[in-house]
Amino acid sequence: TLFINSRAFSRFFSEWINTIEYPGAELNTGFFTDEIKASSFFLTFNYTRTLEKIYLIPDSQICHIHGVQGEEIIFGHGNRNEQDGCKYGFGMEGIDNIHEALRKPTEKIIRNTDVFNKLKSFDIKNIYSWGFSFSEVDQCYLVEIFKSLDTKLITWYIHDYSKDQFNKFADILYSCGFKGEVDLFHG
Repeated sequence: TLFINSRAFSRFFSEWINTIEYPGAELNTGFFTDEIKASSFFLTFNYTRTLEKIYLIPDSQICHIHGVQGEEIIFGHGNRNEQDGCKYGFGMEGIDNIHEALRKPTEKIIRNTDVFNKLKSFDIKNIYSWGFSFSEVDQCYLVEIFKSLDTKLITWYIHDYSKDQFNKFADILYSCGFKGEVDLFHG
């Protein structure tokens, strides 16, 4: 029997995240204008303090949904094991244990954060996604955002992607309940 401690994985990942530094980071002044920085709320899935250290965004305007350097980090995958019993076959139960230990607790994160209620207090007309993968594990957050906002009058801007990627991401947004316009932005 193989016992997997997900806290150990989390600790090792946190230790690695805490080694990330920003000596060569360059400001993107094309997108992060003073107006954008002053009037925006940032929901980040990036564990680093790039927004705070490079762009000087105040902590009060940022939600690190999965944690941040120097604090508790939540990471993992969202793949569901739809089969009963061992997914990987006889003798591979340890792999199943690892798979389960590394599942991201998205339902718990949603229950324990007030970010989705906080969004209701903003007059949101535009949402920009930059570097967001639209992966299955994070789509539950999109659903929660769209439950919190009337998205019919919102435009979601997706950062430069190929037409195929753009269409795929737009389809994901609509499948999660988005009702507004989807467009590209360059920055």
